Amino acid sequence: MAEYGSLWHIHHHPLDNNYFLTTSNLGTIALWDHRKNTHPLHMNTSHDKTVSSARFDPIHGNKIVSVGYDDRMGVFELVGKSVLQEVKMIHHCNNTGRWLTKFQAHWHPSSDEVFVVGSMNQERRIELYNSTGTMELALYDENIASVMCINEFHPTLDALCCTNASGYCYVLQ
Repeated sequence: MAEYGSLWHIHHHPLDNNYFLTTSNLGTIALWDHRKNTHPLHMNTSHDKTVSSARFDPIHGNKIVSVGYDDRMGVFELVGKSVLQEVKMIHHCNNTGRWLTKFQAHWHPSSDEVFVVGSMNQERRIELYNSTGTMELALYDENIASVMCINEFHPTLDALCCTNASGYCYVLQ
């Protein structure tokens, strides 16, 4: 499997566990089928550097968001469970350096229309994007003075949990 680079992230399809995504240090996002695991069904090369994460949306599993070291996030559509079609590549500073946790985008658990990701921008904030790759909202709080690397929506409550590399957790409601 060396021709596919080093594995950085894996994510299973939310409705069909036969399918999963992997990301690599070669800038690829690969779509796999467990039943045909010798080669990926499709490899997307929209990123120029390591892809730190790629995730299916939790509702239908036909939208994917990725975060790469090339300072871009990608939004893709899964076409026919065989092709990752690029919807939009978004410029997003992902240069967290070696002391911060790498950014990962997370979908809202009950929607395939919004995802959240941290931001390196000053004033410190958390960014929410829609599934077409347009930023809809930037959340600021006077208590947030550091980069919120990992952000995830609570699965049942109307809350967003955010953490920094120092281990502090903030809950925004």
